[in-house]
This record gives sequence, C-alpha cells and structure tokens, in this order.
Amino acid sequence: MSSQPEGFPSLKPAFVQTLNISYDDICPLGKVYNGSECNYIALKSGSIVSVDGFEPKLDLKLISGGDYMYFDPSEEKKARINAKAVFKTPEGTVRPAEISSNHTFETGDPKYKFLENGQWTANGRFVFENGVFAAESRTCQVVPSTKNPPVWKA
Repeated sequence: MSSQPEGFPSLKPAFVQTLNISYDDICPLGKVYNGSECNYIALKSGSIVSVDGFEPKLDLKLISGGDYMYFDPSEEKKARINAKAVFKTPEGTVRPAEISSNHTFETGDPKYKFLENGQWTANGRFVFENGVFAAESRTCQVVPSTKNPPVWKA
C-alpha cells in the first residue's frame, strides 16, 4: 500500500446521523424540471451521535425537519437528499442547513460553533432495522494538512 502524498487533507470519523422515516410521512410530488422524481418526507425522529474518539461528544435529538428527495432520472437507484432539520442539545438547538454529502451547520450556541466552522463530508445509506426505516449518514471531519506540498520550480 502506498503512502498518502504530503499536503492533502485527511478525514476523521466524526458522527453518525440517523433520520427515521415513516412510509406514512412520504408525500410524492412528481417530476421536476430535470425529470427527477421528487418526494417530500416529514422527519419526526432521529439523532446525531459522535463516534468513539471524536471530541467534543455529540448526542443530539431531532425535533423536526423535512427532506426533499430527488431520484436520478437516469438511474432510479440513486437519490439526492436535501434535508433541513432542528436538533435539540442539552444547551439549546443546532440546525443543519443541508444534509447531503457535504454538511453545513448553523448554531447560536458557542459550544457548537465548531460545527459551523468545520468542513464535513459523508456517505449515506438507507437502513431498515427492527421495523424502522431510516436514512443514515456517516460523517467525517475534513482535517487540513499540517504539511505544505513541495514547491515546484521550472
């Protein structure tokens, strides 16, 4: 296995985000301008929980939210998620502005400001366990390189 070239960022596993979905809360909206099928999904329960070793620890509970899910017209197996939700913390609330492959957050609590200032990337999947259908994403923090790449001279 080759080593990673210097000067590139790395990924640090950070948290697992779960959005529970009830079939009763899926509202088909039909086709949109690009041919994608769109569904609105009311989000009523879920969580964001940090993985072992990630600091600061997160244990957030979903209060409310919604997701516009677009299915790729060329391949019905792929979907694009565009969710907005409010999560409750012991200190206040944190609102992810978008839940997709790159996460952004907004918060009014200084303790959770690191979420706003960080860069986050994830992969997602659908999970059906114990009668519960959920969208789950495993999120990593993008960690900047501490080494500068070599300077190329002509």
